[in-house]
Amino acid sequence: MPVDLRQDWPTALQQAGFDPGAPSAFSAEGLLAFVPSAAQDLLFERIQALAAPGSRVAAEAAGPNFNNPEARERQRTQMQRYHELTSQFGTEEYDFPDFEELWHFEDRTDVGDWLRGHGWDVSVLNSEELMAGYDRRPPDIEDGSPDTLFVSAKKGA
Repeated sequence: MPVDLRQDWPTALQQAGFDPGAPSAFSAEGLLAFVPSAAQDLLFERIQALAAPGSRVAAEAAGPNFNNPEARERQRTQMQRYHELTSQFGTEEYDFPDFEELWHFEDRTDVGDWLRGHGWDVSVLNSEELMAGYDRRPPDIEDGSPDTLFVSAKKGA
């Protein structure tokens, strides 16, 4: 069901037939860096209110270096390289936007800690740990992106 998360999506979800008494699954992949920290907190408060015991949540969350100025400078340098490479194509179709206009660099609540504090059984893995679980290695390239944490949780009784 398409919905703007800035609106009252829990009501829209329930009006569309969502049953808050049944276990459900929520995914916040590729989202949290693009919303202010207050919106991140509200998202998880709303999930908490809707989620029955046994529900699951998966999120791609900001790692400890997300708001680090050195990590941001590495990301800026990497994005500039992408911009320079894509400008060779001579079309705006391949242009990379300024990530600082898209991402909200501010202190955030730790998603794993928040969920644990609200009765969820939580697992948090960084990129390398997640890849190792699939017998994969991260590529040997310079990565300018901040650390990402992969959070999965199941709500207890």
